[in-house]
Amino acid sequence: MISGGILLFSVTLAIPSQFSGAAALANSTLPNASPSQTQSPFLLSHSNNAPTSMLPQAIADTVLQAVAQRTNQPISGFKIQSSESNQWTDSCLGLANAGEICAQVITPGWRVEVSDGQTTWIYRTDRRGKTIRLESAN
Repeated sequence: MISGGILLFSVTLAIPSQFSGAAALANSTLPNASPSQTQSPFLLSHSNNAPTSMLPQAIADTVLQAVAQRTNQPISGFKIQSSESNQWTDSCLGLANAGEICAQVITPGWRVEVSDGQTTWIYRTDRRGKTIRLESAN
């Protein structure tokens, strides 16, 4: 019986030598992991052809609202065709206007393709959808 005492314990984790540093962890693949689980959080750049369902709903809404406003058409007339996460080279998402000053920082975000069945718009956003830029329309 312990009375008025404090029980202390420690846990020791055995970590294989291949995981001895962040560099090793960044280049490793977890056994039995799906492809999305093999990406390391240490990577500075990541781009994949993620299904539209991976795009956060807030970003999807922002992009659809932007194209609807640009075309003066209802949001319901547009569909997101594809999206991919990306790393932009500056705060202007790599799409600076003439004379515009952009912070030279890696800016994570999304590249989103939207269509109304006749025209396709490609937008770039930052991670939170605060900055959105039209890349192209055709």
